[in-house]
Amino acid sequence: LESSTSWSTGQLTTTGDVNLIAGNGHLSLLNSTVNTITAGLLELTAEQGSILNMTTDVDQLVAAAKGVVRVRNTGDLILGSAAAQTAWKGIRSATSIIDIESEGGIDIHESMSAGIGILLASVDGDPGSLAEDLTVRSGVKIEVDSGTITFNSADDILIESGAQLAAGNSSIALNLSVITTDFQGGELALFGQLSAVNGAQLTGSVFADTFHLSASFGTEITVNGESPAAPTSPADSLYYYSSPGAVPEVTPGGTDSGTISFTGGLETIDYSEIEEVKLQGVLWIEGTEGDDELSILAMGPDSGTFQFNGGSVVSFTSLTQLVFEGGEGDDLLSIQNPDGGLFTPTEGILFDGGS
Repeated sequence: LESSTSWSTGQLTTTGDVNLIAGNGHLSLLNSTVNTITAGLLELTAEQGSILNMTTDVDQLVAAAKGVVRVRNTGDLILGSAAAQTAWKGIRSATSIIDIESEGGIDIHESMSAGIGILLASVDGDPGSLAEDLTVRSGVKIEVDSGTITFNSADDILIESGAQLAAGNSSIALNLSVITTDFQGGELALFGQLSAVNGAQLTGSVFADTFHLSASFGTEITVNGESPAAPTSPADSLYYYSSPGAVPEVTPGGTDSGTISFTGGLETIDYSEIEEVKLQGVLWIEGTEGDDELSILAMGPDSGTFQFNGGSVVSFTSLTQLVFEGGEGDDLLSIQNPDGGLFTPTEGILFDGGS
């Protein structure tokens, strides 16, 4: 359905796909508190205007506008489709904001861009469901020219490895268990790359939340677990992942706050109101030109603490591999096995003493 100027529609229901185009104006829904567009795939285009007051019940959404893109959906929603008829397969606002909310999960399959800012929100559609998540798939880039990228999730947030969030000279905000009725904490898994001059702020709920983070090469990350506070258990947990050669060091700032810094160019992770902080994944340490010592105190086959050259004692859990490349000097790796067992990461231990 195409108009050479603006386009306004009332109730529209189909079991198939819908493509609405406003050639030189806005796309809008008349009486959006009553009327709804129901479809499988919905494509909206307003290259010279905005997409306004869209109340939908669709499975997939593709949208491109010069101005605002504002949509309120019922049910789980996929953003973007490789099968879309339009050249743009994701969501785009050339000069303004993208504001999309869905009563259900939001799964982002294609890239998004906006002139000013992006706000995505998943809200509880079913009080008994724990699946109102926000997910960014690998290969997707979400970027704004200026302004903030904000995710408000009723449950969890997943940023897959290979995904990118770029907020230029502004910031990124990822918020767990916002507008939720299930009274449970969420899980935030951040494995993609971030780019934001003013950093990324990750905020938990008043319930017990879990954060899984890969440190970023270009953006400082701040994590605020919020309540519950220690000694409540379970409380908020932070599990972080390093890169090969980037040695983490944890500097406590209080009973539940501190800073995780890294060698190798990774930016810091600052945390507060987090009751458990541990490294996960691979521990890969590259030695100096002098004598190096890496000490492992194992509490289990893949958990314990390590200390490198007398630095801070760092806790780890679910360690998959230990790599220590000593380099020059006389290097020492010491491992104290757990009582009655062995320290045996699933992908083994590699120690190269070097020259």
